[in-house]
Amino acid sequence: MIEKILFYRTSSLLPWPNQALEAWFTEIAKPGQLIFYLWQNDHTVVIGRNQDALAECLADELEESGGYLARRLSGGGAVYHDQENLNFTFALHEDDYDTLRQTDVILSAVKALGIEAERTGRNDLTIDGRKFSGHSYYRHKKSRFHNGTLMVQTDTAKMQRYLTVSPDKLNANRVQSVRSRVINLREAAPDLTVDALAQALREALQTVYCVEAEDFSPADFDWQRIEFWERFFTDRDWRFGRDGLDRSGVWQAEQRFGWGKIALRFTPRNNCVTEPLIVSDALEASWLAELTERWTGLPARCSALCDAVAVMAEAAEADVRAPEMRTDIIELLKTMPWPEN
Repeated sequence: MIEKILFYRTSSLLPWPNQALEAWFTEIAKPGQLIFYLWQNDHTVVIGRNQDALAECLADELEESGGYLARRLSGGGAVYHDQENLNFTFALHEDDYDTLRQTDVILSAVKALGIEAERTGRNDLTIDGRKFSGHSYYRHKKSRFHNGTLMVQTDTAKMQRYLTVSPDKLNANRVQSVRSRVINLREAAPDLTVDALAQALREALQTVYCVEAEDFSPADFDWQRIEFWERFFTDRDWRFGRDGLDRSGVWQAEQRFGWGKIALRFTPRNNCVTEPLIVSDALEASWLAELTERWTGLPARCSALCDAVAVMAEAAEADVRAPEMRTDIIELLKTMPWPEN
């Protein structure tokens, strides 16, 4: 049960220090305590943990225009942030983690501002079927975070310019473009400001949890640890990953399923799997990252990798879609050119 709420809103508009705070807040999560964090990025594309940076956005053009590319710890798809978008993070211990209750805070805040909104699918909040808030989730050991965007008056022209959403995803959502499936909150509440939304969120947080929020003082932050995380998120290898490497001699297969799109890439050497890579916009980012580690060094046989998927899915208590993903990934593995096939 949540007995203490710490509230922090940063003035930074740079993605990497903002991500560093989020990571540290999650690291220090303990039972009975919730850290609620509000933050904004300026002219930034943030991609999901397992996504291909060069496939998801015009990274070079973004950086040439003074923008930033960031990769988050959680899964999901690419998003565009500017100063008219407010981001939130719930950092908690797994014993107190409740996505429905956390989402209630966001919906309650929006409704208090006179906006009728609803939860749609697994990770979106919508107004009349158009998304204004997308969420993602991360777990590490016993710590969790639930974060998301809140579009107040985001520049949707820039969003469409820099994000390169695949046609199959647009077709899956039955829309013509990214721009047509999103809505800014100011369309529903013309006088809304980011500051007013931030205040409504704090009030809703206190109402939903029946606990008064305390300001989290930067004097109590572990800045040495936060600086470590900032270096981690700034690192180009983390941000761009291995996705843009030469793929000659690499076995590949990809497909979109109900839980997201996934691409599998392997480099077989000496009859073993080396440098396995999973590229995906699925929300189960940690599970897929662990699966990649499990595959490394296995014999280059379909049965070996399928067995690893099955074992991982059986152990994935926190990822409720793991059984469905197991079936789909095993079927996708069978389409690859294994020597034994």
